[in-house]
Amino acid sequence: MSDQTLSQVEPGGDKPDEPPPILVSGPIAWMRDNLFSSPINVILTFLALYILYLAVPPLLHWIILAATWSFAPDVLSGERVPGASDCAVGGACWIFVRARIAQFTFGFYPEAERWRVILCFFMAFGGIGALLAGPTRYRRQSALFFFVLFPLLSAWLLRGGLGLVPVPTEQWGGFMLTLVIAMVGIVLSLPIGIILALGRRSKLPVIHILCVIIIEFVRGVPLITVLFMANIMLPLFLPGRRCERIVASPGGSNAVRLCLHGGSGARRVASHSQGPD
Repeated sequence: MSDQTLSQVEPGGDKPDEPPPILVSGPIAWMRDNLFSSPINVILTFLALYILYLAVPPLLHWIILAATWSFAPDVLSGERVPGASDCAVGGACWIFVRARIAQFTFGFYPEAERWRVILCFFMAFGGIGALLAGPTRYRRQSALFFFVLFPLLSAWLLRGGLGLVPVPTEQWGGFMLTLVIAMVGIVLSLPIGIILALGRRSKLPVIHILCVIIIEFVRGVPLITVLFMANIMLPLFLPGRRCERIVASPGGSNAVRLCLHGGSGARRVASHSQGPD
């Protein structure tokens, strides 16, 4: 470029960058690249749209338009008990879901003590939110609360004692029990997995063999076998003894298996950090 051309360019005269064309970036470009990039993709796209056209309207009609949302007036007044005849033919029946929503959420937990479960819900979601989206300077405090304080407080609130009414695990159920199993798996799987991974790399033969047996056995046994053993066989091995529902239930065995299965993932982390076995 000559000196004359350079002198004709005014300082700050460059135009700002314009957005890319819609055919290069954006929803239209994505659809062109992923849905209409070839004749086969075009056929599959229109076939999928046709299937949605056939399936979605009847589904919406069954779920919303033709559904039954409330009981009949004589049922609400107590003149008769509800029955299957209260549900409209050809539509979803949401009245029994509304009537049993508390049982779906809390199981048979006493109604007067359900505030404890709700408090545990708030602590669980608050702890997860603090870990994922909280300020970085408070990340250590959030981890301490979620992995140390929260399990202890939840166990005290849910089981009772120390001033609270005891609630046996036979009355636990619904979404509450699902959340308890998930939290147990999340909180305990990482430390158990790290302990098994370090034990597998131990130079002591007893510890090494024991950790290898646990890791390979848990990873190799099918989940359906664990569920069958926990739900049917475990009570047979404990005759005349009280077996906690959470431990003897399929969900409890799944939580235990989830905790132990974390050893495989932690073992891979330890292997990458310390070299091959």
